Amino acid sequence: MVAAPIKAVSAPVRYPKILPVVVFGTAAAGVLAYVRAQLIHESNTMDRFFSKYNSPASEESRRRTFEGHVEPRSNILNFLSWKNIK
Repeated sequence: MVAAPIKAVSAPVRYPKILPVVVFGTAAAGVLAYVRAQLIHESNTMDRFFSKYNSPASEESRRRTFEGHVEPRSNILNFLSWKNIK
């Protein structure tokens, strides 16, 4: 004959109710910090690229091209250049 399994007597593991909030908050902060770092990196890369391109001749050509239209560099969707808006 086989004996019936014996139930282990143990108390359920208890943790503070704030723990899930802390874990989620830490993870969200980590993701946001990573995304921000990547955006800054890309912004700096583009700044280096465009600083080589910007010259009085290229700005004059740009002015003629967009004459009569809203300046696209000040568009709200162009958030990578917000630090340079004057």
